[in-house]
Amino acid sequence: MPRTAMSLHAAAVGVHQGMVYVNPHPNPPEPFDAWIAGLDEHAWPHRLDDGSMRFAGELCYEMRCNWKVFYENAVDGYHLGYLHDRTLGKLRPHNNVWRRVGRHAMWYSTERDGPPQASSILTAQLADGAGAQRLPGHETPNYPGVVMLFPLTVFSPNPWGFYISVIEPTGPETTTLRTLSWVPEGFWGRVFAGGDEGEVVRLEELKEHPLESGNFQIEDMWICEKIQRNLHSPRFAVGPMANGPGAESPVMHFQQSVLAYLQGQLGDRMAAG
Repeated sequence: MPRTAMSLHAAAVGVHQGMVYVNPHPNPPEPFDAWIAGLDEHAWPHRLDDGSMRFAGELCYEMRCNWKVFYENAVDGYHLGYLHDRTLGKLRPHNNVWRRVGRHAMWYSTERDGPPQASSILTAQLADGAGAQRLPGHETPNYPGVVMLFPLTVFSPNPWGFYISVIEPTGPETTTLRTLSWVPEGFWGRVFAGGDEGEVVRLEELKEHPLESGNFQIEDMWICEKIQRNLHSPRFAVGPMANGPGAESPVMHFQQSVLAYLQGQLGDRMAAG
């Protein structure tokens, strides 16, 4: 059937590690091969197309903050040690690093001796202690634990499953994070901490303080909403940034990537008249 008869629009498609990526721009300014370049050096062994994992559901977090506030918080190396000390561990900047891969960023835990790993020591203790089932061959997960794909997609590969989070800007000061999870086939334990599958999480509806939720995403929501409110203060100012892959260099990398993207888009529009 002709495309016009179905009211379909052309799009660009790419495939990497069994996953299909769709760009609504039929001729994106950056080819897929260039956008995905470098990820194979940080490859994770998870496959969503070989039957080893099953889809476990979706959970939505509705946040009162701009999407860039959420993204900056995610790649900031300082907040882990004090905001997530009970969910991820006391990860100081020298114990966690972000690796730049084009416009993307990959997070590794460097707490242990030997190669960097996908999970912190506390994360492993909590997951294994709760009876979470490890995927075969993931005893030593020497791959990134967080993959920030510029600009709006987050992968979280770990020994107990695979998460894909999509950042959806819904307004100047509102963002929805949709998290989809896959777990080992045959595992029927609780997947989401702090909510049931299909639930929409909002801070104002919590029955306990966000820092008592046991959910690091809810902890991030709490701090991001505070940061968004602080941006309205007449005393707000941008201060100096701390250098280092476990500090604030990833924030600068992200902002440089946003600027380069916007400049490219603006240049394309000007060239087109």
